[in-house]
Amino acid sequence: MNTILQSRKERDERVRNNPHHWLALAGLFYLEDGDNSFGSADSNKIVLPGFPHPLSGCLRLEGDQVSLTEAADGVLLNRQKAELRTLNADTDGDPDLIEAGRIHLMVIRRGGKAMLRAWDVEAQAVKDFKGFKYFPVNPAFSLNATFIPYDPPKTFMVTDVIGSQHESAMLGEVHFKLNGQDLVLQVEDADDEGLISFVDETRKDLTYPGGRLLTLPKPLGETLTLDFNLAINWPCAYTPWATCPLPPKSNFLPVRIEAGEMRYHD
Repeated sequence: MNTILQSRKERDERVRNNPHHWLALAGLFYLEDGDNSFGSADSNKIVLPGFPHPLSGCLRLEGDQVSLTEAADGVLLNRQKAELRTLNADTDGDPDLIEAGRIHLMVIRRGGKAMLRAWDVEAQAVKDFKGFKYFPVNPAFSLNATFIPYDPPKTFMVTDVIGSQHESAMLGEVHFKLNGQDLVLQVEDADDEGLISFVDETRKDLTYPGGRLLTLPKPLGETLTLDFNLAINWPCAYTPWATCPLPPKSNFLPVRIEAGEMRYHD
């Protein structure tokens, strides 16, 4: 129990110290082919509330490449004077960050489409942050489970909240028992972890309706512990500008899991 409580405290601290946390998101904008001007004036295609006037710039989308083609004095790229060039997106592994005062921007790609993500590093939501909300730690929701791998892993399409899709792989499924019911959850491949995205009956009143997640360290053995006290929300629980995946229908549990993270917003 103490380990879980300490991890929750540390998670809260990471939010307070992270200027690019989900709570600081200020917008998500689709980029159109050609020029996409950004700034605070109404003449810009992408109008950013709180963007320091007269800082502005322009992004050009050509094919699947996004370039910074204009940048006012004071706009930084990776903390240096902005260089006009092609930008790396989040899916490229080393994304570029545009900074204009309190507003930071990054190109992201979802479902083959380029978008611009914006953070407000002085967001009121972060200043007002008092910590995430959790159920009390309950050992009854730390369960023994059996992992049955798929050989080979099964490919499937993941759909996110904005309607884009990408292909992923299911490693297998975990079988466990709760309140006398035999239950199954599928486990997705997530690099060095197994990922379980799920919803349960508490979504109707106490937890985020869009689902929560659990991660399992690899390698996944035949027997493992499924501890729902470690379940946390997808970022869409905090902001309308995240692009969270939707849990697979197979992972809708017909039971109440009153453990882990609760709804952030009442």
